Amino acid sequence: MALANKDSISMAFSWFHLSSYFWKAQQVDSCFYFGKMAEKLWEARVEKIDLSHVCQHLGKCYLQLNRVKEASHYLHKAEGLLLSDPYFNETLFSTLAELYIKNGNTAKAYHYLAKAKELSQQIREKESSAKLAGLQIRYQTAQKEALLEKQREETEQAKNEAVKSIYQRNTILLITIGLLLVATVVIFLNRKINIKNHQLTVTNSALLRTTEQKETLLKEVHHRVKNNLTTLKSLFYLQAKSSPDQNVKEALIECQQQIHSMALIHQNMYEATENERLDFFHFLQQLITELEITKRTTGFPVHITYQGQSMEMDVSTALFLGLMVNELATNSFKHAFVGRDQGAIHVAIEKANHSFILTFMDDGVGLTRPFDALQGNFGFKLLHIMADQVQGTIRYQREQNQSVFTIEVPYEQLA
Repeated sequence: MALANKDSISMAFSWFHLSSYFWKAQQVDSCFYFGKMAEKLWEARVEKIDLSHVCQHLGKCYLQLNRVKEASHYLHKAEGLLLSDPYFNETLFSTLAELYIKNGNTAKAYHYLAKAKELSQQIREKESSAKLAGLQIRYQTAQKEALLEKQREETEQAKNEAVKSIYQRNTILLITIGLLLVATVVIFLNRKINIKNHQLTVTNSALLRTTEQKETLLKEVHHRVKNNLTTLKSLFYLQAKSSPDQNVKEALIECQQQIHSMALIHQNMYEATENERLDFFHFLQQLITELEITKRTTGFPVHITYQGQSMEMDVSTALFLGLMVNELATNSFKHAFVGRDQGAIHVAIEKANHSFILTFMDDGVGLTRPFDALQGNFGFKLLHIMADQVQGTIRYQREQNQSVFTIEVPYEQLA
């Protein structure tokens, strides 16, 4: 118990990460040495969660070295410390099944594979529930926005009626003053005017407070939408982090970036205007800049240039075009410049022949197959779906050692 001091937790985590590092570096002895040091510390602190993780790590390492006896010891030790985390348990049961396959014990292997499959099904159900919750949030947000729009209309109508009422009252008062020249009547009317003015002041103050309340409520809705998008983005991040499947991780990270693109559109709409239109050229620059920070895997800077000018469009069209640019830029940063020591991306927008044209090009290696042959790929299928949503088209051509994607949308879609 002498190991259980105030620094033992950070020391145990350091040893555990060193063990993982040495395993990746193929330094097996150092891997097992630091892993067992972490095991002893967590046993001394009775930290079952962390102990189970290090036992599973050591068991998997022994199993990959075909040291079945040691692997069995640590994997069963981890099994005795099962967590409430279904991702951890599913991975552990799969590893135990692999252990018994190597032992030739098919009954045990089948037993653990069944348990792993059951947990995998539970995980899928949780993910489906998370998606359903996200759709519910979007539905509730739409309802709140509709309610706010109705309240804005009612407030505007009340203002118009108040102005009309003021005009009518003032007209009547002027006519009355002109007809009644008697001093006593004038004094009486002046007193009445003062009373009416006071009432109007009270009414105007009440209307002003109502307007301020509506604006506060609108800000609260925007704040909640922002928080909801952030929550969805965080959920995808956590799911990606916990998934053992690299393809699933990449898909979830792509979804996370798409949600981030939606959040950028919402932010631009809220900060710039109240009529649900935004400056697409500014948004485009902001989106690609953030994608470069998060997606570029090359070791050199990619030179990005823009051509165009400020152009307003409705949020719905900007959303689909933003998702298309998100997909194209992501592919460029990940695949176009492999093995290169330099790279360039050019993005341009223009109006021509009653159409809005967006051109995205890079000087990378280009597509490995014809563009039409890649429509079965999820990313390119997504591009065609998004183009159909705005009644537009997308074309690809290779010219002067550059990959050029051209997106054309009828100009009436931007209204």
